[in-house]
Amino acid sequence: MKQDKLTAQEWFEQGNNYYIKDNIDNAIQSFNKAIHLKPDFIEAYYNRGMALSEKGDIDSAIKDYTEAIRLNPDFSEAYFNRANAYEEKGDIDSAIKNYTEAIHFKADDADTYNNRGSAFDKKGDINSAIKDFTEAIRLEPNFAEAYFNRGVALDKKGDTDNAIKDYTEAMHLNMDDAEAHFNLGMALDKKGDIDNAIKNYAEAIRLKPNYFEAYNNRGNALTNKGDLDGAIKSFTESIRLKPDFYFAYLNRGIAWDKKGDYLSAISDYQKSFDLGHKDLIILRRIQELRKKI
Repeated sequence: MKQDKLTAQEWFEQGNNYYIKDNIDNAIQSFNKAIHLKPDFIEAYYNRGMALSEKGDIDSAIKDYTEAIRLNPDFSEAYFNRANAYEEKGDIDSAIKNYTEAIHFKADDADTYNNRGSAFDKKGDINSAIKDFTEAIRLEPNFAEAYFNRGVALDKKGDTDNAIKDYTEAMHLNMDDAEAHFNLGMALDKKGDIDNAIKNYAEAIRLKPNYFEAYNNRGNALTNKGDLDGAIKSFTESIRLKPDFYFAYLNRGIAWDKKGDYLSAISDYQKSFDLGHKDLIILRRIQELRKKI
């Protein structure tokens, strides 16, 4: 069939096929044709919004979701996607309003509660975030991401014990989640369980070999155990992965300092300062070490 003879529905289906194949530009063009032929084509506005969002044209995506909602005011998925778009723009209040509308029309969607919880977290409303993550878990008991997000929120509240429980559950539900192991390691570190913290940092590194923060944190834990050589190796790998990560230079400097290698300590302290860690205590320590050499 010739292109100029296609119906709105056929253009729509062609757009969907392009979208599935990640041919976003052609998908948008096809949805344009569908909407031109059928200006009240709700699903075409919605799908074009998704395609525009994929391209990074968030404002245009929001306009399409808004039109889909105007045509169908109880379109929960359009509210959900518009909320995501607002959140991507940094408009957290509008995101929360849209997630709330989506919940109003579809109260059993765990993803919406999870996403609204994340938005509340970004606003600093930790209690509301925890409530939403808990509801997401109630609706979907195997929702690893919701356990992880609730763990983060509990951590921010200082409830380390329950944060550990949630990180552990997230890890059990998704054994390949490097971030769950990393956050569990940090929480165990706070509790003084250094050995298990090190194990979790190591697992995070196994799952994500370029995880420079995990190398740095493992180095700190090894320093606390007194394994200065192991710590230095871990900090060195962190620096190799991210040469401008001043915390790793600072922490390696501390390890060199504890070993009595003052020249190496001075070098790392100075590098940390030069990269942006403008702490006068570092300069004072450099001066003190220079006097010892």
